[in-house]
Amino acid sequence: MKRLIKILLLFLFLITRFVSPAQNIDSLKRELRTQKADTESVFILLNIAEHYSNKGLADTSFGYYNAAVSKAQKISNKKFLGSVYYYMGRAYSGAGKEAIGRFYLKQSVSVFKKANRISKLDDVYNSIGVTYYYEGKYDSAIVYYNQAADYALQDKDSLSVARCYNNIGVMYDIKGEVVKSVQSYIKAVKIYEDNKREDLCIGPFQNIALVYINNKQHSEALKNLEAAKKIAIKYKDNKTLIQIYNSMGSALDDLGKPGEANVLFKKALALARDEKDEALSATVLNNLGENTMLMKKYDEAENLLLECVELKKKLNNPVSLGITEICLGQALVNTKKYTQATAAFSSGLAKVKDAGHLQYQKIGLEGLALAYEKSGNYKDAYSNLDAFVKLNDTLLKESNNKIISELQTKYQSDKKEAEIQLLTKNQQLQSEEIKRKQNEIKYALGAGGLVLILLIFVVISWRNKQRANKALAEKNAEINLQKEIIEEKQKEVMDSIRYAKRIQQSLLPTEKYIARNLTDLNKKP
Repeated sequence: MKRLIKILLLFLFLITRFVSPAQNIDSLKRELRTQKADTESVFILLNIAEHYSNKGLADTSFGYYNAAVSKAQKISNKKFLGSVYYYMGRAYSGAGKEAIGRFYLKQSVSVFKKANRISKLDDVYNSIGVTYYYEGKYDSAIVYYNQAADYALQDKDSLSVARCYNNIGVMYDIKGEVVKSVQSYIKAVKIYEDNKREDLCIGPFQNIALVYINNKQHSEALKNLEAAKKIAIKYKDNKTLIQIYNSMGSALDDLGKPGEANVLFKKALALARDEKDEALSATVLNNLGENTMLMKKYDEAENLLLECVELKKKLNNPVSLGITEICLGQALVNTKKYTQATAAFSSGLAKVKDAGHLQYQKIGLEGLALAYEKSGNYKDAYSNLDAFVKLNDTLLKESNNKIISELQTKYQSDKKEAEIQLLTKNQQLQSEEIKRKQNEIKYALGAGGLVLILLIFVVISWRNKQRANKALAEKNAEINLQKEIIEEKQKEVMDSIRYAKRIQQSLLPTEKYIARNLTDLNKKP
């Protein structure tokens, strides 16, 4: 009984995809040494591998994954081996080794197909799509996400289909294909709604809003954020609600409605503090600080951004901290604290420069030049302004090159699409011509068949008629023969009658003789 419970627990561990906390590693290793059954050994090896993976010890975890594969191969259970390849592939992918992860995931596909385990293939194809996404190969990712959706449809797993459409929407968004992106997200929403999983609609609604925000369609973004907000409030999902309020505030700022945005940012900040979520609090504080500057409340903005800087220092995210320090520098310039502004700009610039964040470098250089000018340091002001102008020229050049590149790409894409359409049209014409010829052949064969059948019928009829004529001729001959025989018999009979008659006539007295005798008799008395 204990053995059965152990197996069930280990199996539960596998199907929950390692979501449970790792067991004590020493006890797992002891269990592995005493375990004789290969099946249970594989489960334990997977658990140990996951433990080391969670600890960031990728090489050690891969050693245990490989051991699990070797054990699973000995068991000769294809379904089981497919699962081991699947988890191993995900582990490699998660460690940044997408190509190796993809290799094992494709091995998993091969094994599952041979085992006819369709129900697992949607997860595997989705994971392969993720590896291509990490590598920036978005078209390949879309192909595999679509395949994942197809298998999920076969398995009648609607929620998995919706997840795939959501992922496809992300890919199209990154590629800048707005219409396709929104269409994919809407498909996901529709499936979730049909399955009465309104709570899962929040993600796609937020994603749609993000697409619209990135494309400066803020009114459309707000509609989708409003839909997401209602669901988040209904299900008391405060962390998601913080993100929604924050996004709505940013959209309203871009629409030139900082007052309305301010209300939403403050709601988001209050919730983030209630949740004691420092990362979300820092994000909202940064946005609220910028919003307050738009409202020309520079002292308030300074305090908010100072609080944000302290939080981001604790979170140890240099780039994000650098962006906030540049924002703080702008607030300090407006509160005429030029020395502090110079320090904030310089610190922020160093961080964003290391990250190669050109846009914020431009903002920082411009702000630093202004801070030096206000403080009377014209030499450094000129130096930073010169650097700003050069960087701005570089950005403009890059922007123009990007526009030209996008136009060239669009031209090539349109050209390729036109070629594809022409090729498709030619293929359709060829297909129609082939179909027409096939139909002609079918009709000819059909007509030939009918002629052949008719000919066979005529031949059979002629042969039957010949047989009938022959039979009739034979019958006529027989009848004629019978007639001749009858006539001959009849003649013989008539000859016999005539002969008999002659004899009779010769024996009988003549009429004259009888008459004379009668006369003589009458004369006698």
